Amino acid sequence: MLAIYYFSYHFSLLWTLSLSTLIWLAFAGVLIVSWSRFHPSMAV
Repeated sequence: MLAIYYFSYHFSLLWTLSLSTLIWLAFAGVLIVSWSRFHPSMAV
């Protein structure tokens, strides 16, 4: 019973971490695209 609780806790922690990472990546992508749109000369 304890192992199941331990596993579910770590799984939810990992899920939250990956979800926040995905959100950050999407946010950074939108930021980079908008930056290159507004500053075409400074685009990498």
